[in-house]
Amino acid sequence: MRRSHCSPSASNTLPRPRTNPRSGVSLVELLIVMTALGVVLTTSTVTLYRMLQAQSAATTGLSEAMTLSRLAADFRRDVHAASGVAVENVGDTTELRLSDVAGNSVVYAAREGRLIRESMPEEAPPADAQPTREEYRLGPVVITFELRESERLAAVLLTRRDSAESVPTSATGAILHRQPTDTTIVAAVGIAHEDEASREAAP
Repeated sequence: MRRSHCSPSASNTLPRPRTNPRSGVSLVELLIVMTALGVVLTTSTVTLYRMLQAQSAATTGLSEAMTLSRLAADFRRDVHAASGVAVENVGDTTELRLSDVAGNSVVYAAREGRLIRESMPEEAPPADAQPTREEYRLGPVVITFELRESERLAAVLLTRRDSAESVPTSATGAILHRQPTDTTIVAAVGIAHEDEASREAAP
């Protein structure tokens, strides 16, 4: 019986099985994706913060403008109806006192960034009299009163204390440097009584 012999060289030349390349994500690709996500999240956070800051600044500006408009209307009405005007210093507070011919009195008192208006009707009994109080919040301003007796004018001056303010105005981060603005409200004393007297004197 013949035996078959396999030579060593023949066994070494047998084809080896192919190995498929390993599928998946490499470490470098994972680092690139994580870096890109970090940049996107940071940009989104900064954009959202600036949008909220711009919205807050716009809301504050609108509120101050409405308060200033209300103050101007009330101040002019009170000064026009007044027959007597005086500026007094009470402690650390400066007050503008107005009175009319009927005995009604209105006091404007300057506080820290706000103006207080108190009115007292003449017909109320002194023991039961409660002044009507109204407050105007005007932000970081210095409030002063001025009388121009030669012109019979009364004025309230609002001088802003803050420096130029940087306010983001868009989601892209555009910056608007808002300069401080001063406001002066001027009214003629007793003009309402003069108009009434003119109407009564008219034929």
